Amino acid sequence: MLKRIIITIFTMLISYSGLFAAEAWEKSYGTRNTTNDIFFIDKNTGWAVSSDGIVVHTTDGGDTWTEQYAGTNVRMTSLSFINKTTGWACGMDGTVIYTNDAGENWQDRCIEPLTDLRQVLFLNENDGWTVGEKGLIMRTHNGGKTWGKIASGTDIVLDNICFADNLNGWIGGTKWDYDSNPWEKHGVLLHTTDSGNNWTLTDEFKDNAIYDIYFVNSYLGFISGDDGFLTKTTNGGKTWEVQETPVDDEPIYSMSFLNENEGWATGGWRTQGFVLNKTEKKDKIDSSKTDNKSENLGVNNISIDEDGAVVVTGIIMDRQPMSEAVKNDCGIILHTSDGGITWEHISSIHELDYIVKIQFFDKNTGFLCGGNRGGVYKSVSGGK
Repeated sequence: MLKRIIITIFTMLISYSGLFAAEAWEKSYGTRNTTNDIFFIDKNTGWAVSSDGIVVHTTDGGDTWTEQYAGTNVRMTSLSFINKTTGWACGMDGTVIYTNDAGENWQDRCIEPLTDLRQVLFLNENDGWTVGEKGLIMRTHNGGKTWGKIASGTDIVLDNICFADNLNGWIGGTKWDYDSNPWEKHGVLLHTTDSGNNWTLTDEFKDNAIYDIYFVNSYLGFISGDDGFLTKTTNGGKTWEVQETPVDDEPIYSMSFLNENEGWATGGWRTQGFVLNKTEKKDKIDSSKTDNKSENLGVNNISIDEDGAVVVTGIIMDRQPMSEAVKNDCGIILHTSDGGITWEHISSIHELDYIVKIQFFDKNTGFLCGGNRGGVYKSVSGGK
């Protein structure tokens, strides 16, 4: 009888420990739309933007969130705050909005041309950047009241911008070849050494996508991409060394570091692009004759090429990652305590298909967001 009780208690302890492990991340804010970005000034004060143009704000570490009227319903992609009151957000159709009262009121600071914007970054109350479609780089010296265009030397989508110090900055982007099956990707990296007055194109990562650029200081930086790709520089980008990660096929979308040693990275399930159908002329498309079949297939674009053929492209969303290390998981979280020499898969969030942004403030407290079902999640255990 005593033996049975001991076994029962032991089984219960295992169950409870598994429960606690599964709660490494708790949902702080829920939405049906993809949450594209979060920005926290400290552990308590932060904002989030989503695909339906909604901006939400918390002042109590995510315990409660308040919806703010942003004056737009376009897809918002990025946030940048310099303090608890002053910040900017950007999105589709050249949308830029600005607040100087923590988001109680948002003002229109839109740019021309009305190009889709991917990221906004402000270094102080006056100097800021935004990057986006068609190789667009825009710069402001007056808080976004007016913007000037900077030559990029490319026409591909620019997704992210990062400054390591006052002089050195980096911009990353990815070109997708829609005529190949599956789509091929070509990463583009731009670098400035004169505070962004001039940008130089490099072909350092031409065979991979570039999803995030993160510099811890002037000389130590990381770049992440597709297929578990993560690379590191210790000399300000003169050379890069590929890091091994426990994922093989999943993209790594975001990184956050506390110092030179401790950091986190996030990703999720892989999407593959395919040409679904191409007619010989401008005829009605027969969907039963698509080149690729999948229950998770969605149409991405319909166009007519120069020969008059209708081209339908789309994505196959593989919700089960390929790597054994993260099998059956969706949004994944990786951790390093040795500056990226080794990475460990520490947790997953099954409610999120992928994780696009992560931000930590100490060894315990962090936030992340993603989609497609959206939301913001918080950890008080280092994500473990």
